Amino acid sequence: NAEYMGTRHSDMAELSLPRRRKRAASDVSEESTISSAAPTVAALKEHYHRHHASRDGTGVVHFAVQASPLSSDNKVAYPFTGFRNLALLILGLSNIRLVIENVTKYGLLVNVRQLGLAVIEQDLSRWPIMSIYATLPGFIAAAFVLEKLAASSYIDSWLASLAHGINVAAALALPTYWVWTTECNEAGAILLEIVIVSLHMKLWSYASVQRRARAEFIGRGRTRVPAPSGQLAYPDNVSVANICYFLAAPTLNYQVNYPRRDERIRWWWLCKRVGELLFFSALILVLAQQYMVPTVQNTMTPLSELDVPRLVERLLKMSVPNFCIWILGFYVIFEVYLNIWAELLHFGDRLFYRDWWSSTTLSRFWSNWNLPVHHWLQQHVYLPLRAAGFSRLTGYAACFLVSGVLHELVLDAAFRRLGYFAFLGMVGQMPLCFLSELLRDRSAGNIVMWLSLLLGQPLAVIIYYQEWYIHSKIKAGAQ
Repeated sequence: NAEYMGTRHSDMAELSLPRRRKRAASDVSEESTISSAAPTVAALKEHYHRHHASRDGTGVVHFAVQASPLSSDNKVAYPFTGFRNLALLILGLSNIRLVIENVTKYGLLVNVRQLGLAVIEQDLSRWPIMSIYATLPGFIAAAFVLEKLAASSYIDSWLASLAHGINVAAALALPTYWVWTTECNEAGAILLEIVIVSLHMKLWSYASVQRRARAEFIGRGRTRVPAPSGQLAYPDNVSVANICYFLAAPTLNYQVNYPRRDERIRWWWLCKRVGELLFFSALILVLAQQYMVPTVQNTMTPLSELDVPRLVERLLKMSVPNFCIWILGFYVIFEVYLNIWAELLHFGDRLFYRDWWSSTTLSRFWSNWNLPVHHWLQQHVYLPLRAAGFSRLTGYAACFLVSGVLHELVLDAAFRRLGYFAFLGMVGQMPLCFLSELLRDRSAGNIVMWLSLLLGQPLAVIIYYQEWYIHSKIKAGAQ
């Protein structure tokens, strides 16, 4: 040690005075930087190796006041990439085990050949989704003809608005009644009802916006409203091309003009999206047949016996595949399907959802995860009520009521029975939204949001399957 210290002193003596002062000033500057808030690991290591490390192992080792990486007193930005990779690895291994367990227990339930033969040999007259499309264009044609007659002064504006209301109601009621009274495949009926409800919402928006544009047109003495170059104004927008574009566009809200993309259609990009649509749709089918169907079927016995522990176990077992189906369905619809139509139509506004996964309240989730429906409810339910003098709470409640009715309608028509669980589930979101405001901008609020998705959806599946199961048993006994 004495020899080492002597060597160090002789080395320092050889330095010139200006150089020694410059180095001392540099040391003070770096020391103050390291003692500042939140130094990085790299900065500490660099400082150590430059000033304290020694090649012969006699340098300084303890060089700063530090806390352990997992301590709450730690102020160093340690990365946790390894823990993230470990969590993903454990998740992957756990799901591989579940796959092996499922196939070992039930065998391979997905039979593509049998499914294809079932579709080919199916009596299409019993598939309303195939035959009802022939009737839906009639309501579209009626909406266009009514608006054309009103724009040309062949009928009064109030009469056109009344006829629009009847047509919009009929577009929902008549096809739904047809589905209700026809024995058909439940999955096909659900898809059809979604199409019917979407058309109903589009025609509602078309009639509402055209009514306001028509009133402004009449108020100006039937002169066109000035519009920028390349933009349409009423009544030039009352055309077959305009209403067809709106019906195909990935939106539920009618506008006289939409933002458009001028670029060419990206055909290679479009092919990739179509490939994703086919692949993920097939994956959803596999998950439903291989995991959801047997699990739901095995839930009926503990449900009839009110075996709560087994019911909880079934619910938790169902939550993972159900959520996988839901998240894949979300991606297929909002990221793939809607973007395919947007690309084909040069539709510019492709913001179909926001970062709902970071929501810390349920109200923020509902306003971010499905923007087409959110915008429709805002434009045609909430804002009209607010303009009529109703309170914000009334408009808020009306949005959930309309959403609950439409959700219940889809399921009741498909399963041909009157229920109320979907309606109560949507209406029950209102008090939960207000309660979740207590956890706004907190991690606990985000956890509550995820738990509502993970557990609420499989619970709804169990309830509706039980209702369908009982209804099927009663029907089979009657026959």
